[in-house]
Amino acid sequence: MTAMTSNHFFIRLLLTLVLSSVFQFAYGEDFTLQGKVGRVLDGDTIELITSSSSKVKIRLLGIDAPESSQSFGKESTDNLKRLSDSRTVKAICIGLDRYRRSLCKIVVDDSDLNLEQVRSGLAWHYKAYSSSQSKDDQKSYAVAEIYAQNSKIGLWEDEAQIPPWDFRKGINNSERRNSDRDAHNIIKMSKSKICHAPGSRYYAKTTHFIGFSSIEACQNAGGRPPKSR
Repeated sequence: MTAMTSNHFFIRLLLTLVLSSVFQFAYGEDFTLQGKVGRVLDGDTIELITSSSSKVKIRLLGIDAPESSQSFGKESTDNLKRLSDSRTVKAICIGLDRYRRSLCKIVVDDSDLNLEQVRSGLAWHYKAYSSSQSKDDQKSYAVAEIYAQNSKIGLWEDEAQIPPWDFRKGINNSERRNSDRDAHNIIKMSKSKICHAPGSRYYAKTTHFIGFSSIEACQNAGGRPPKSR
């Protein structure tokens, strides 16, 4: 190996190690970005231009907005533009998603824009991934969604509105109703191995569970009935 070839090899190796550590940091550690919003791509995705002029695509953490082709998709995008227009924002990030977008909470003057999208009835609280949020954020986002739903504002004006996670899968309202009906009949085995039946005291509060078709099936899998009071 010539000296020049050897130098090129070690330079490439060094670059590989540096890039590897950067991506490991992004996936495994929290990080914060600051800059201005260059583009709002939709109601839960922006492009941030940092102080070093880097462009970073960001997926807003904890929410899921209507797709552009859905009703209220444009309204959701426009609202996020209004909230972030020409303002310096702070992005509090937890890592990258599978599309290599940074997953972040966007803050302007201590105002959480992700939360504002939910409170305005222009995004859902993305409960399937809420474990990525802090406990306080999980609670405030859930409360904001209940407020918007009860007030029938934004997308909650339309009772037939399909959540974007179903829309992306091509699930229609008829299929959703059947799925919702089946979901209300399942037995929930909690993390503490307690089998909760529909209508029982802690059924609605049990959000992390394994579903079973009957109490017998739950108990056969190692579950136990709730303690009697």
